[in-house]
Amino acid sequence: MRGLYDLANAAGLKPAMQVTSCEWNAEHPKWFPPGSTGNKVMLIAAVAKQSESQFHIATLDVTALVQGH
Repeated sequence: MRGLYDLANAAGLKPAMQVTSCEWNAEHPKWFPPGSTGNKVMLIAAVAKQSESQFHIATLDVTALVQGH
C-alpha cells in the first residue's frame, strides 16, 4: 500500500498506529534510538506527496508514540 507508514509494537501487544498522513508516501525508514539523538526516538524517512515525483527527507520525532514500550 502506498502512502502510509505504521508503527507497531515489537511484541505485537498493541495494534499498529499510523504516524504519517496517507497523502505522503513514506519509504525506507531508519530508526535512531535515544542516545545518539538525546532523549528522542527519531524516525528518518524518504517522503513524497503522491502528486510529486521527487522524494524529500523527513525527520519524525516518535518519542511520545513509543514511550513505555
